[in-house]
Amino acid sequence: MNFPLKNSFFQIAFITNNNTDVTRPNGGSHWSLLLFDRPSDTFIHFDSSSRYNHQTAEILAKKSKKLVKQRKIGTEIVAARCLQQRNSTDCGLYVANFLSVLMEKRDIKSVESMKKIEKTRSFWRDLILNFE
Repeated sequence: MNFPLKNSFFQIAFITNNNTDVTRPNGGSHWSLLLFDRPSDTFIHFDSSSRYNHQTAEILAKKSKKLVKQRKIGTEIVAARCLQQRNSTDCGLYVANFLSVLMEKRDIKSVESMKKIEKTRSFWRDLILNFE
């Protein structure tokens, strides 16, 4: 799919989890990143496991439409091309890296061009433990 965005920057990011029972604190099995890009009035979904969380992202986008003041009729989300995980445990690490790259580069295309995950689990652990 052609990516509809050129040099735009998202304004709202949602970290999604496929937990259908919010009363279960450790529920769900996969994390992904959903962005709302205000200039294009579009939701963009970054999923490191193909389209595993696509339905979850669609539900969140529909529920968030008024919050983000989306003008479009309907709530279609664009599945972005992004680096894919090779196991079943690194989705959170990928989401953290996708969001980090987006914040640093301020360019959605920067996630599409990622070749590898730069910031490891130890980087994020140390960042959290040493946060002041």
